[in-house]
Amino acid sequence: MYDLGPQFKINPDDLTVENTRTIEGSHFRIQILTERLIRLEYSEQKKFVDSASTLVIKRKFPKPDFLVREDASYIYIETKYINLKYLKNSKFSEKNLSATILYSHKEWFYGQKEVRNYGGTTISLDNTLKMPPLSKGLINPDMYVVLDDSDTLLLDENSNFYKRDAETKDIYLFAYGSNFNEVLKDYFTLTGFPSFIPRYALGNWWSRDIPYYDEHIVTLLNKFRMNSIPISVFLFDKDWSIKNPKLSSTSGFTFNKELIRDPERLIDILHQMNVKVGVKINPKDGIFNHEEYFPLATQYIELNKKGYIEFKPFEARFMDLYLKLFIHPLEKLGIDLFWNDYDVLENRNSLFALNDYMKKDMERNGNRGLILARNANYAPHRYPVLYSGHNQISFEVLKFLPLFNITAANVGVSYWSHDVGGSVGGIEDDELYIRSFFSLFKI
Repeated sequence: MYDLGPQFKINPDDLTVENTRTIEGSHFRIQILTERLIRLEYSEQKKFVDSASTLVIKRKFPKPDFLVREDASYIYIETKYINLKYLKNSKFSEKNLSATILYSHKEWFYGQKEVRNYGGTTISLDNTLKMPPLSKGLINPDMYVVLDDSDTLLLDENSNFYKRDAETKDIYLFAYGSNFNEVLKDYFTLTGFPSFIPRYALGNWWSRDIPYYDEHIVTLLNKFRMNSIPISVFLFDKDWSIKNPKLSSTSGFTFNKELIRDPERLIDILHQMNVKVGVKINPKDGIFNHEEYFPLATQYIELNKKGYIEFKPFEARFMDLYLKLFIHPLEKLGIDLFWNDYDVLENRNSLFALNDYMKKDMERNGNRGLILARNANYAPHRYPVLYSGHNQISFEVLKFLPLFNITAANVGVSYWSHDVGGSVGGIEDDELYIRSFFSLFKI
């Protein structure tokens, strides 16, 4: 498989569980990861997974205390938090896989609906006026949760994505007590700890969907300074780059010199003002011949029949070229962060692949990589700041935003970014903007 570089390496030793905590039969495998966390796999072809997935990146835990008993038909596993019972080599069902959750005295069986789950978070808030359906969260009063990893993509040691060989069931059963910190610790160890974002990300960001000329940017930021308004990030929206007016694409990777005559000098001036600089990108439509490094890219990758480079997030070789020829040159100019506005929300896997590759690549020199992107809903806490999309300008959205943000913590998410007051539809309303600001930033 393609080697993208050391920043993409995955340690296989972190994913293999030792035999002393593994029970395996002709069609099943059970791994006791902690006293609160048990992994259960079923495969007709006995093809079990020891690779990373989009959700799981580590299965190496300190050895827990547990007891295993067997009879001719069943396996019984007992820990401090759970008593599990499984009919050996049977396909998972409510009749043959069950458990008692000791701290809540609840009975769990495979396939049970977790109706009391408090909820987690969602992909985005694009164009909605009501609280969207939420993913499953970690905490609920029944003191258990099941994470289903059966249909996720897998990653090899070089972060190349691939599909599972056969239809399998691969679930993680969390059973816990009242110490919720321990649940989060197990979850973060399994799926990755939250990103440690750079300090500047917690300051004021400025972005508007209008074309900016370089001299206007400096004047604007000086005006902020004169009024004692600190700005941490200047974020270019879509009008910073060259575009072909005949194409529908709203994103590019080459500064438009008619607007920004000397990008490197402008970025240097903003850095001297202690302002970080970001740009909005969205590669979904592909890469076209007006880009500065397009001729060089065509030496390594074929064009499609329409004469441009298609976006292929699951092809590691393409992503290597994309990062080195279209992202790294922007970093060399001084760009500090990227706003990934990829909005093909019906394909969470491609969104995840793009976010994952960009985050890992930005951390290649030991930096705290920062991307602003929609949530692919696989271990969303790993990706520094989630972007809620094109929010409607409405008090209806403001009504549910505080609850939405709080609920996200139930799946480990630390940071959601919302345009203050919204960004599409509606009309400008000073009261909405003021209330939004204090609602989102209240401590």
